[in-house]
Order: sequence, then structure tokens, then C-alpha cells
Amino acid sequence: RILAPAELISHLSDPTIALPAARNSDLKRTIDAHLNKGDMVIAMAGGGGAIFPPLLGYAMDHIPITGVLWILFGMALLLLLGLIATTLSFQYLASRADQPG
Repeated sequence: RILAPAELISHLSDPTIALPAARNSDLKRTIDAHLNKGDMVIAMAGGGGAIFPPLLGYAMDHIPITGVLWILFGMALLLLLGLIATTLSFQYLASRADQPG
């Protein structure tokens, strides 16, 4: 189940420290005011419970499906390259750890 912002805030030990807000210039001013006072600001944003990230949802509404498929392909390729790089890095570190001296 997806919690609405107000419900999520109600579960905090001190709900008075949080405020649900829309992303707009008022929110930016509020955040800037807190930062100027030295307060810690934690912001959470949701994609409305959609399965796809908000960027992909936006793309599906505004570009042809072939463009969306290319975006998906690009995301998958980047993920695969990241996994390969991580694996190779760990293998290299493991081989260095096995060497004496």
C-alpha cells in the first residue's frame, strides 16, 4: 500500500517537524528559509505509485513508443555496464589481495 504524505507524516514520533507540500516556488522558499537557519532538510518525492520512474512516465506521455523503448534500452545498457565494471573491479581487487607483499 502506498501512503499519502499526510499519513506518512502522522507516523513520525514528532509529526510537527514535517509538512506535505507540492513542488512549487513556495516549497523552494520554505526549504531555502530552513537551510538559511541551518536546519537539516529532508525531502521525499514520489512518482505517484507508478511502476516506471517519473522520467519514463513523462516520456510515455510525450514521445512516441519507439523513443520510450530506446530510453529503456539505454537504461538497461547503463545498468549492465555498471554491473560489469563493478564485477571487474572486485575481481581486480581480489587478485591484488592474493598477491604477496
